Amino acid sequence: MRLFEFQTEPPVAAVVRDYKAKGYEIIGRGASAMVLGSDSSNDVIKVGPKGDCWLNVAKAKSSNPHLPKVSSLEMVGDHYVATVEKLRPVKETFFKTGLFQCIAAWLYVNANWQNGKDVYLGKYNADAIKQMSDNLEEGRPDMVSALKVIMGCKASCNFDMHPDNMMRRPSDNTLVFQDPLTHQG
Repeated sequence: MRLFEFQTEPPVAAVVRDYKAKGYEIIGRGASAMVLGSDSSNDVIKVGPKGDCWLNVAKAKSSNPHLPKVSSLEMVGDHYVATVEKLRPVKETFFKTGLFQCIAAWLYVNANWQNGKDVYLGKYNADAIKQMSDNLEEGRPDMVSALKVIMGCKASCNFDMHPDNMMRRPSDNTLVFQDPLTHQG
């Protein structure tokens, strides 16, 4: 039950105010969404506009372990409010690992992720990139399955794979693609 009246303030401001009153604070902001968290909760609250590409992934309701677990999703005015599992950041060094290079290679080969080539794979030739992509297919089919879900949700969005959008599940250290899409241009 909400503690606000839509007539007195914009719905998204009221949602944020409600959660702040419950001990949540803003712990992150992206280009269009914000994340609220509390030390006493194992979930975070993500609030963003209906047009946010992340909503495509949340609506996919995948049980893949490499996608975030969304326990509730509601529309409030022109915004969504999602309750999502609390994850922890990956270490910056992860983006220099072979696993991440294989993820970037797979996205480059299978989803035309140009930024992956430019930023993460520039020192590799086409054969090496193809081999890394194949290695991910063979060794981590669960991860490839998650990437395919993301590709299916892509629509008019770009991949947004960077340190803040790849996290780990605290319970088992599983890599999670938590906000892998952004609007184009």
